[in-house]
Amino acid sequence: MLPSMANRSLTLTVALLDAARRGDKIQTLRAWAPRFARWEAGDRLRLHAYGWAEPVRSVVESVRRVEVSELTWEDALYDGFDSLEELREALGSMGVDGPLARVRFHRVSMTSPACIALGYRRPTQTHDAVLLS
Repeated sequence: MLPSMANRSLTLTVALLDAARRGDKIQTLRAWAPRFARWEAGDRLRLHAYGWAEPVRSVVESVRRVEVSELTWEDALYDGFDSLEELREALGSMGVDGPLARVRFHRVSMTSPACIALGYRRPTQTHDAVLLS
């Protein structure tokens, strides 16, 4: 029997959602919030964008609290940026200066054994309609 895993959700822009779908984005940085302390490796993660019908089903690999000064080139690459400077500029333009949650994840195919074992189901038309409203 599989351990119970929590369902998590994050909203991305359509461009970043596409990058996650392609596998170019395998991490997201968010302003730290207490809710991230409860996230664990193995939790189901639904990445979505407003108005986008097909979310990206993923699994959390790790969640870590980090400071902006601790970010590396690897963080920039995993988050879909070309350089650490570009990542820091983006965070600065959003006014982020405190601790961050580094959420690493991997995408799962709806037909993969892992996805089936995690209990993901293919979205129904009703579900899609709800996402678009």
